[in-house]
Amino acid sequence: MKTLQILGGNSWGGGCALIREYLAFLVAKGWDVEVLTSHPDVIEKLTMPGVKIVSNIVIPRDIEPKADLIALKALRRHFSENHYDVVHTYNTMAGLVGRTAAKFSKGQKAIFHHQAGWNLGEGYSAAKSIVFWPAELWGIWMSTQSICCSKTIRRQADRYRLFPKSKLTTVCNGIDPLPFQSALNDGSRQSFRKRLGIAEGSFLIGCHGRLSDLKNNSVLLQALEKVLKEQPDVYLALAGDGAERQNLEKLADELGIADRVRFLGYCTEIPQFLAALDLFAMASLREGMSISIMEAMAAAQPIVCSNIPQNTELIQDEVTGIAVNGRDPAAFAEAILRLKNSPETAKQLGLSAQRSLIENYSLQQFLEQTYEVYSRAFSRKR
Repeated sequence: MKTLQILGGNSWGGGCALIREYLAFLVAKGWDVEVLTSHPDVIEKLTMPGVKIVSNIVIPRDIEPKADLIALKALRRHFSENHYDVVHTYNTMAGLVGRTAAKFSKGQKAIFHHQAGWNLGEGYSAAKSIVFWPAELWGIWMSTQSICCSKTIRRQADRYRLFPKSKLTTVCNGIDPLPFQSALNDGSRQSFRKRLGIAEGSFLIGCHGRLSDLKNNSVLLQALEKVLKEQPDVYLALAGDGAERQNLEKLADELGIADRVRFLGYCTEIPQFLAALDLFAMASLREGMSISIMEAMAAAQPIVCSNIPQNTELIQDEVTGIAVNGRDPAAFAEAILRLKNSPETAKQLGLSAQRSLIENYSLQQFLEQTYEVYSRAFSRKR
């Protein structure tokens, strides 16, 4: 069996790490695996035995009509020269361009899409929603199956009147907790904090992920300012990079807290980073099913997150963490101070989160259920 997995021009992120695991899973099952990506970091990290990289077709991350049309034509030529049993797309534009090219190329291919969210609803203007609603319908229609990465994403499809329902299925994201558990006991905490110049007695809040407006890290900076008025020995570390970094650095300066914030840039040592923290906080306004939160759960971190439905699917308020209004810095500050002042409560929330992750969101479960979607599609075709 042969597959082309289409990521396009998107940069490396938590979702890509999950895709890498799935590629290795397919290779182990004897599949001929090819990946279409043009981002240098993604090419580097997905270059592994049994995986061929296709990098000569560039699908932009965002809408660029001319470049998208060029990519569509190039992909159709590629499909005319290469046969695939499965085409599997990820991300918005890679999904639309990739599925369109596969659907209108010769050969009966099974076409799947990893649905990490819809370009509708909060965070999108009415004009954008009007444009993207038919685009989302188009994408579903072209797919053999759209694989929603969380139950919330699947429920949103009904709310947004997306159909046909028969082409929507749910496979929740999952991760391997072992690297994060191991980092808690191998000295990573001490060594990583030393690199950051943060003493063991200081309280370190952290978040990792792309620095974009939807990740809403400005709220964490504003919350830190409020926390420091009551607890002076507190720091915030942001691991990740993106378009918002300069704005966030400027905001830290304006708030007078720049000396308490560490911008780490792109970080490859996430288990070690999480081991160094005392609390994980994330104020994102949109998610699919957050790999960052899952990793914090695996590391048994007490978690304060925004109460968007995708996050509360993972974090049950007062049971596996604290979920608050993602637009309210005061609510974040209050939750952070509460857990800092109640270390036993923080510890219990972290351990409960870790148990929930292990019981409900395993990597093996994700791999096998995704493969089962493939198998069901081929059974119906036969």
